[in-house]
Amino acid sequence: MFGRKKNNRFTAIFIDGLDVLLDVQQTVSTVWQQRHAPSNMGTILTKAINASDDPLDIALSSYVHAHAMSMPLYEPFHRIAFNQQAGLSGNVWHHGKDYHATIKGTPERILEHCDLSENERESITAQLHAMSSTGEAIIAIASGILPRPIKNIDTLKKNEKLSFVGFVGLQMTVSSGAQRLLSKIKQSNISTYVSTGQHQVAAYCITRQLGIVVAPTEVLDAQRLEVMNTAEIQTALLLAKVFSRCAPEHKRRICLQSSRRINQ
Repeated sequence: MFGRKKNNRFTAIFIDGLDVLLDVQQTVSTVWQQRHAPSNMGTILTKAINASDDPLDIALSSYVHAHAMSMPLYEPFHRIAFNQQAGLSGNVWHHGKDYHATIKGTPERILEHCDLSENERESITAQLHAMSSTGEAIIAIASGILPRPIKNIDTLKKNEKLSFVGFVGLQMTVSSGAQRLLSKIKQSNISTYVSTGQHQVAAYCITRQLGIVVAPTEVLDAQRLEVMNTAEIQTALLLAKVFSRCAPEHKRRICLQSSRRINQ
């Protein structure tokens, strides 16, 4: 979180990520498996969990144990630790001459690497939108049999595709402390801006609860910045208070353009 001053007075604060506004604990609230998924969601979930203190892995572990699912009895060949820029984590398992990758993370990044028909992609995207509209944080689950181990998803070759398995919805609880803080900020006539990796609809639902936005038009999908020119970005910054699906390179561009506009 950082602030912006003008004439020696704070006029805005920028919050990097919604985690600081939410209670640390996450709870699995919805599990959806694609109808023609090649593997059972429960089996893939147990193999995608990392032994870590990451809130997502803790939430998934709690869900698995609550539903009496059996965890693998052996260690993975390689653990793919969570990478914030990629938004993914998981494990690689060794089976004979093949390697089985189980990956979880940002839906858009997962879907980029899945072998799907156009109809399947449209159906899955509609399901993602529907789940996000409840305010849940959504992660995607995918798996794939590979002829070699991978250290991260970006090392997959074009002909090495994953199979989409499904979505997991995580209930995110707004922190009462954050609500009080943002209420005081609003009373001081200070604008609040948020960047987050969350889906646009989920980001809107959460920030609306906090009183940061009142309309969906105040949430901008940061992926759109990649096809905008400087003038279009400056116009978007005048309207948007929340930037969803925001990668590090998007945050840098938003901060740069905001600084230029303030100093003009």
